Amino acid sequence: LHPHADIRLSSIGLRLGFVQYSWPEIKKHPLFGSGTGSFYDVYWAGGGPTIGDTHLGHPHNEYILILFQLGSVGLLVFLLW
Repeated sequence: LHPHADIRLSSIGLRLGFVQYSWPEIKKHPLFGSGTGSFYDVYWAGGGPTIGDTHLGHPHNEYILILFQLGSVGLLVFLLW
């Protein structure tokens, strides 16, 4: 990475941005999440991190995605499965 490059645009920077954005949303619906397939819509409405003008539809972390969409109950079922 170039010394003057914006770290937020790196792979790690974007992933950290997804996590920082996702936690407050996860806290809104901790048990059952915001619903299957809801990440993109909630992310777009809430102004999550972007690449240029592109809002991404996936946090690039399956555990965060499951927790976001299905809550702690869904994550527990996934982990037990």
